[in-house]
Amino acid sequence: MRVSLEPIRDLCARLGSPERAFRAVHVAGSKGKGSTCALVEGALRAAGVRTALYTSPHVERVQERLTLGGTEVADDTLAAAIERALDACEAAGAAASAAREATWFDVLTAAAFVAVAEARVELAVVECGLGGRLDSTNVVHAPLVAVTNIYLEHTAVLGSTRAAIAAEKAGIVKPGTTAVIGALAPDDEAAALIERLARERGARCVRVEHAPEDPIELRNSRFARVMLAELARAAPELAARPG
Repeated sequence: MRVSLEPIRDLCARLGSPERAFRAVHVAGSKGKGSTCALVEGALRAAGVRTALYTSPHVERVQERLTLGGTEVADDTLAAAIERALDACEAAGAAASAAREATWFDVLTAAAFVAVAEARVELAVVECGLGGRLDSTNVVHAPLVAVTNIYLEHTAVLGSTRAAIAAEKAGIVKPGTTAVIGALAPDDEAAALIERLARERGARCVRVEHAPEDPIELRNSRFARVMLAELARAAPELAARPG
């Protein structure tokens, strides 16, 4: 079981810190996070922002995980980035540094960040793979983070209660960020826990409440609209585009 982000941090450092070349919107949650990411990226791209979208898992081809400006990353672009990441892992092994323990998801995530940096993307919408606190994606610099909702899932890794899972997913919240948090009811204890942890870290919190009967499509679109509004507040230069 993973206990540290040091392998992905070391790997990114060996690749020139590509995750620092762009800003991100970082999204965690139990359900709807992939669809929400797609809605946010599409709206930003339509507004003229140079975007990337990194999601997981893929259905048929690994290239599905990364789009640049709405277009799936080219095979040779991703292959070259993966090769660079693997070479960096090999060098880390020789130096006995943390990246020698990088997982496949670490390698793929670092490679995706290399491709995003080389494409001169302004903002990447990044979906957490699993959890948040120790997820490979949790090295991006995000003015806006979001946790769509909390259900019991992946309990062997994330914990056996909604509170434990919420604490893991709240790990993407950093000081100075804005955190958009989905609540399944006004008294949603998991959402309240995320809000408390976020405020303790100096983050601004925005709650999005859903009714139990709301279809998932409505929840996703409502959540995405709030995220876009909060991104306009957190990074107004990205929202101030013609059209």
